[in-house]
Amino acid sequence: MMKETGLSLAKVTGQKSPPKYVIKAGEEKWKYKYGEPLVRPDLVRSLLTQMFKLHRWYIEACKEGTQFINVKIKDEHYFRGEDLINIDVEELYQLFQRDALDKSLVSCWCLLDMLRHKREGVYDIGFIDPYVVHSTNIVDQAEEMERNILRFLGKQAHKTKIFFPYCLGKVHFKRAGEWKVPLSVNANKGTNLCAFYVAESIMSRGQRTYSALSDLEYRRDRVAEEDKHKAIQKVLAGLLNDKILDPKGEHCYDGRLGPASVDYNIDLDDPNFD
Repeated sequence: MMKETGLSLAKVTGQKSPPKYVIKAGEEKWKYKYGEPLVRPDLVRSLLTQMFKLHRWYIEACKEGTQFINVKIKDEHYFRGEDLINIDVEELYQLFQRDALDKSLVSCWCLLDMLRHKREGVYDIGFIDPYVVHSTNIVDQAEEMERNILRFLGKQAHKTKIFFPYCLGKVHFKRAGEWKVPLSVNANKGTNLCAFYVAESIMSRGQRTYSALSDLEYRRDRVAEEDKHKAIQKVLAGLLNDKILDPKGEHCYDGRLGPASVDYNIDLDDPNFD
């Protein structure tokens, strides 16, 4: 019907798309201020359901002085026992503005993909946690990052595909404690959307068959780039609402953590790691 009539899905179903705000000439971008709306106040009511729900949580949380969202992970996720990923609430502003996403949110995106793989019975795809292994660590904490990478690779040696999510490009090992990293990503220059492209890449390369796709998993060449990023935005908000902030959520922090299980004494001279 849509193809025959030329009508959009919104028009066919009677739904209205949220209005797109266009910054006028000379008008400043909406700036972040703790406790204030994450978008222009007149746009709050136009947010999609999950975004609106997350925005409402943020406003109430700021009234209580909340500074971080604690994401609980298990050893099966990133192989360091039960631990936390800390998301600064200011990072929600970046999410709402579709701006540069922090490594904490990229790590959460990987958790989302793990949940999907578990649901679909996919067990041959692994992840190196971008919260721990990222571009800054390669320069500032090379030896520690090296040990972390070896730990991730060792724990996932049976996987057929392992993702390095945090925009590392190709990482070349030179010798212990020294790395050569040509940072590159398939993204538009002059934007802060790098992490959105990373999320899109993880999603598209990890998917199996088009018959089992969710509303986010689409044919990349048939969806406008802006719509892809909106979908990522929406799904991340849903993950935060349903799996992290909800007391019954799989990654909700209840104030308790089990013992850590990380072996920090990896021998870089061990022949098993040649």
